[in-house]
Amino acid sequence: SIWGDYNNDGDLDLFVANGDDEHNFLYDNLGNGNHWINIKCNGEVSNNSAIGTKIRVHANINGRPVSQLQEISSQTGLRSQNSLNAEFGLNDAPVADSMIIEWPSGITQRLINVQADQFITFHEEFTSLAISPQTLDFGIVPIGSHKMLLAIITNSGNGDLIISNILISGSNPAEFSYTAIVPDTLPPDSAKQLIVNFSPEGGGTKSANLIIESNTLSSPDTINLAGISTRQIMQKIMDGPVVNDSLPSCGGSWGDFNNDGYIDLFVASDSGFNNLLYRNNGDGTFTQITDGEIVNDGGHSRSASWADFDNDDDLDLFVANSNGEDNFLYVNNGDGSFVKITEGEIVNDGGHSTSAAWGDFDNDGFLDLFVANENEEDNFLYQNNGDGTFSKIRNSAAVNDGGTSQGCNWIDFDNDRDLDLFVANGFPNNERNFLYRNDSLGNFTRIISGSSIAVDAANSMGGSWGDYDNDGDLDLFVTNQSGQNNFLYRNDGDQGFSRISSAVIANDGGNSNGSAWGDFDNDGDLDLFVANDDNQNNFFYFNNGNGTFSKNLEANIALDGGSSRAVIWGDVDHDGHPDLFVSNHGSSNSNNFLYLSTPGIRHWINLKLVGSVSNRTAIGTKVRLKARIRGAAQPAVWQVKE
Repeated sequence: SIWGDYNNDGDLDLFVANGDDEHNFLYDNLGNGNHWINIKCNGEVSNNSAIGTKIRVHANINGRPVSQLQEISSQTGLRSQNSLNAEFGLNDAPVADSMIIEWPSGITQRLINVQADQFITFHEEFTSLAISPQTLDFGIVPIGSHKMLLAIITNSGNGDLIISNILISGSNPAEFSYTAIVPDTLPPDSAKQLIVNFSPEGGGTKSANLIIESNTLSSPDTINLAGISTRQIMQKIMDGPVVNDSLPSCGGSWGDFNNDGYIDLFVASDSGFNNLLYRNNGDGTFTQITDGEIVNDGGHSRSASWADFDNDDDLDLFVANSNGEDNFLYVNNGDGSFVKITEGEIVNDGGHSTSAAWGDFDNDGFLDLFVANENEEDNFLYQNNGDGTFSKIRNSAAVNDGGTSQGCNWIDFDNDRDLDLFVANGFPNNERNFLYRNDSLGNFTRIISGSSIAVDAANSMGGSWGDYDNDGDLDLFVTNQSGQNNFLYRNDGDQGFSRISSAVIANDGGNSNGSAWGDFDNDGDLDLFVANDDNQNNFFYFNNGNGTFSKNLEANIALDGGSSRAVIWGDVDHDGHPDLFVSNHGSSNSNNFLYLSTPGIRHWINLKLVGSVSNRTAIGTKVRLKARIRGAAQPAVWQVKE
């Protein structure tokens, strides 16, 4: 048997199904004049038939409050189902005082003073809060400034959206704020803007959650907030060709090729692109040079090195090329133009060259050239004949140790006034690096024991030498790839080195390429910048002046990166403070970086040396300077630069 108002007269009629071939019964309810309400529910979030919905009706019947409850059901008895409408008898009550509809979704609708004797269709009233975007990334914001972003809150439901509260929680809630009036009501299909502000108080990566409480089923809803705060220790240049030529840059080299007193910039480009030469205008800006072979020889260039190899008082340039290509040598004409050398083994050896370094290893006053090669090829050593030509050295230990060489440096690590040689090997084959000692006659012996430099194997990319502890001898930092920690070796002054393994500078496993020592704050101690790729920020280590380093997580120069390769310090604008260039390679962050220092109150000296008996560029010269950099009451400190 089932009940239902089949004739819509407000009374429940009855149908009875009979078996044994008997006729079924249908009884028409003739009514008695009592009041009623017939309710049909259509689900929106819940099922369309509203099965499972509870309806509560409260009315004053025969002088007393009465509550009735019905639930929409698909089965109400044996083999039977009542109407999906809910009918309530109200007797003598012409009005239902209140009606509560509890949908299966959890949504509840409330009505008051509902007139009796009517059919009512209720659609499930719901609110839906949509947020766009769901994450607000403020990017890099300097400490002391702020940045605002907008989020759009939309009510895509059919009922009023009531925002009851907004709050911010998470790691750094105090550094984020919002502008909005709460509580607030949004009608269906309307939207409002929510202004969110990021005002960093300290450096580093910041995050928080903006939580929106409302009458939606999804409440509370969350907007993820993220930002990076920096201290602007250097000014990042955003305009000009140096930072807007988006090419796969590998190496960078400072050199005053036109002898106007300002360092110019050469950038080695990979993947068949032309190399880049920028002339320093003397005001912190640069002009790109577009004429001449020096900027029109497209190839797979990896690095470049300036030097006056012919001692004619202007800088010439060597470019190391990979991918089986010949290397380039350009002679400076003295008027800002260059001639490309095409004869001689130095430009016809072809190979997979990665870096090159000029140095007068035989102390004859003319610069020789070492070239590092990868792909397990022997490295190249070219001896300067003093007449503009070179002879290739074939019988030296320095050129018979094949490897995957990536970087090279001439350096007098043992203070015997001849140039020794370091070669960084490994990537991607996890090899040992090479350290060769010069016997003062131009003969090299590879150091294979007694020093961790000789036995440490890694995917090394390059080395940077500098006296970071001001003890008068040059120490070594080596960059490594493949998530390996970088190496820091302290020169012990007895031709041996100690590897520093407990410092932060040697425990930041990553994907490091280039590195460069530079006293960026002119306090007399060398600081270190490391260029990283594989979507990793670059590293900047501040020298504490006691042989230790602090990693600067707030500096703006350490919060850029992602595909950086080479890094070089140089005083671009002659203000006595070192500026910084970083070359980038890849699809992300492929524009190069140029940072100019902010003049400070510390004193400085900038020396340019010109050789006469020694090579004109003075490569290999050591300069020692003694000053009371810790204060007048403290002992004077020796600094050494080579």
